[in-house]
Amino acid sequence: MSLRTWARLLYVLLAVLLIAGLVVVPVVASATSNNKKSSGKVSTVRVYLIAIGDSGKSGRSVGCGDSLVAVKREIAPTTAPLTAAIRLTLANHQRTYGQSGLYNALYQSRLQLKRATVIKGTATIKLTGRLTLGGVCDTPRVRAQLRQAALQFPTVHRVFVTVNGISLAGALSSK
Repeated sequence: MSLRTWARLLYVLLAVLLIAGLVVVPVVASATSNNKKSSGKVSTVRVYLIAIGDSGKSGRSVGCGDSLVAVKREIAPTTAPLTAAIRLTLANHQRTYGQSGLYNALYQSRLQLKRATVIKGTATIKLTGRLTLGGVCDTPRVRAQLRQAALQFPTVHRVFVTVNGISLAGALSSK
């Protein structure tokens, strides 16, 4: 066989593999469990909101007799789901989430994510902007919303959050 024939054969083979890959990969990926595409990308994350006065019935007990409740949100497939989860958490400026009645303790804040990293099980989340609380009960609510947004991922065991270079604990205590 000539070199030209081999090149054509290789070209046809690559085209067939590419077409097969476009047809087969999405079907396999949609059947993959725990929201991971075959490429390792995540397409859903959870944001955490507060069921006020729920006393831990709907989720983990936090705040002043409240519950921390997970809400699953779809995202564009990404290999950086922590970044997506934190951005979604900070982007919601509504007091309550839709018709659910779940409270967002961060709704008055105007925070932006500067950087989110995970190194050796520790998520470091650096925020900038203005942190505004609606009362003393919002302190544990904000802490829980941000921490759990990171702890939902199996590679995260500890969470360290800063706001304008100050630890979250320090930023919350100054409010």
